[in-house]
Amino acid sequence: MFKIVTEPNLILHKKSLAVSIGDIKAGKFNGLIDNMVKTMIKSDGVGLAAPQIGKSMHLAIVSMNPERRDSLQPKAFFNPTITFESKEKKVLHEGCLSVPKQYGLIKRAAKIRVKAIDQNGDEVKIKAKGLLAQIFQHEIDHLNGQLYIEKVESME
Repeated sequence: MFKIVTEPNLILHKKSLAVSIGDIKAGKFNGLIDNMVKTMIKSDGVGLAAPQIGKSMHLAIVSMNPERRDSLQPKAFFNPTITFESKEKKVLHEGCLSVPKQYGLIKRAAKIRVKAIDQNGDEVKIKAKGLLAQIFQHEIDHLNGQLYIEKVESME
């Protein structure tokens, strides 16, 4: 289990470093992934980026079934990038484990496509919409050193 890094820690504002496929395939991050998943679930989150636990690496845990608290299906994604964003935007309610007890409204793409490397070192392509698209965008923002409060339209 990890302690969640909170604002104003500088690591949250720095672009994280890409991870080598060789290190991923060698299983060097399996223990880290397991602990990130446990930390995310215990913190009642649906996503967690490595900078949020003080690690400057391009790694995010995303709940692939975020609507079901009893079956989140968390997966690790290395070096994720958004390859497509729909023109349709949605204004969404959002919060963040690194910005505790603050919520706001943010405009995000309704549908996206993401390319990443999975825990086995294989390239994956994901189509996401709704809450899953929101989570990917939020976590990728973290990896790029950006917090949702920097994009928020209004705080609640």
